[in-house]
Amino acid sequence: LLIKNEKISINEALNRISAKDVLSPENYPASNNTAFDGFAVSSNETGRSKHKKFKIIKTIAAGDNPNIIQIPKFSAIEVMTGAIIQKPFDTIIPVEKIEYFPNNLKPKYIILQKKIKKNQFIRPAGSDFKKGTRIIKKGQFINPSHLLAFKTLGIDNILVKKKPKVVFYATGNELSQKKKIPSWKIRNSNSIYLNSFVKNLPLNFKQNKILRDKDLNYLKKEIKKNIKLKTDLVITSGAVSAGKFDFIPKVIKQFN
Repeated sequence: LLIKNEKISINEALNRISAKDVLSPENYPASNNTAFDGFAVSSNETGRSKHKKFKIIKTIAAGDNPNIIQIPKFSAIEVMTGAIIQKPFDTIIPVEKIEYFPNNLKPKYIILQKKIKKNQFIRPAGSDFKKGTRIIKKGQFINPSHLLAFKTLGIDNILVKKKPKVVFYATGNELSQKKKIPSWKIRNSNSIYLNSFVKNLPLNFKQNKILRDKDLNYLKKEIKKNIKLKTDLVITSGAVSAGKFDFIPKVIKQFN
């Protein structure tokens, strides 16, 4: 069964089947950013006995432009979680560990008594997705996590398999749609089962009327109609043994 592809918006892509591997078009996050509220400094400038005071020159929050025109030596920037970190700053001291000068209410400097390691509490560029990372494989069902990744990475449309057209026929004189039935009848449970089974599958699913044991000619007409309508799959249940009223194989053989 050859199912063609189509390109759709990611807003319509939940539970569809990806028609190709999807790779990350970029690094995410795009730049280094801080994982904590605190202060960013250059690690190379820490640990010097003569220079324990670092001047606070700016406050940067997530979403703020991180560019600073002039950065004197022994500077610090106050940063909020998610703020972009650019050179020469390369490490973070969490706000809980900060010693202020001259006081906590109106600080102009932070005091660093020891060497601070590079890249402390920094989320590096590409730590969530590196450019070229596979987000989804060809043939995978698209789930909410994939949609989250697509939106994050700016992927608006995706190539998916078209929804196959499927038609179902239950067969048999014994089947009934009624609640109260005599002992020689059975309730048509296959129909409700299939209806619920395909609920979250990428199918255009249709149920037709129950085929009775003498509906051989009607089934022929239905198959011809489905061929004309380019139905992808016809499903039947029952009437496939070697009994007198098992007419399904006889009809199917006429259509190769």
